[in-house]
Amino acid sequence: MREGKQNGRMAVIGDRESVMLFRVLGVETVAAETAEQVSRAIRKLAREGYAIIYLTERLARLVPEELARYQARTCPAIIPIPGSSGPDGFGREEIQRNIYKAVGMDLQ
Repeated sequence: MREGKQNGRMAVIGDRESVMLFRVLGVETVAAETAEQVSRAIRKLAREGYAIIYLTERLARLVPEELARYQARTCPAIIPIPGSSGPDGFGREEIQRNIYKAVGMDLQ
């Protein structure tokens, strides 16, 4: 598939335990633990045209530069989700930042 062409698929990047259920459901998964592994996985999935990449909050905290690289793009949408240990607030913070950027005020 050519770079930039979106295929509508989604993938999940997280620790093995967090991605297990998604794999059973037939979603593409990538197990990762380090910032380098996460960055490499995001770039690969983006090249392959994935439209949505879910990333566990713990791993999202490891790659702020990588998230910033894709933030202005429509695709892929990189969405932080809670991992197997539950939410840590990172996903909510990202949503609040994006709302503030879009409307110029905090809606809390």
